[in-house]
Amino acid sequence: LTTNIEKEFVLECILSKVRCDGRQLFDYRKLGVIMFKEEVEVVDAGSVEVSLGGTRVLARIKADIVTPRPDRPSEGPINFRVDTSIKGEESRKLSTEIGKLFEKIIKGSNALDPNSLCITTGKYVWALNC
Repeated sequence: LTTNIEKEFVLECILSKVRCDGRQLFDYRKLGVIMFKEEVEVVDAGSVEVSLGGTRVLARIKADIVTPRPDRPSEGPINFRVDTSIKGEESRKLSTEIGKLFEKIIKGSNALDPNSLCITTGKYVWALNC
């Protein structure tokens, strides 16, 4: 729920053509992308850090060759794990929900075909851990 003061503040920002964070309407947040090609302290090859304004996200992809599930002999598994910088029980719930959302978006959009991770049907597939 928003208070009347919050509504008035947002309306005032819209009328003065300034965003709530002080940026002009067409100002954008600074975007940064760092791709790690070799091991650097905590991050490994296959990692990327993206920043948008004050928000930073580190993503890692690890690929292993595994035996596929018997009921899906030509599909490689794609797993997501999210870790927020927030501590406590709420963080674990939020992390789980975000992980489920990523999985639903990626798998539901067919952006990555699990069959493309097959090396040898029934024997070897790539398993992606994101």
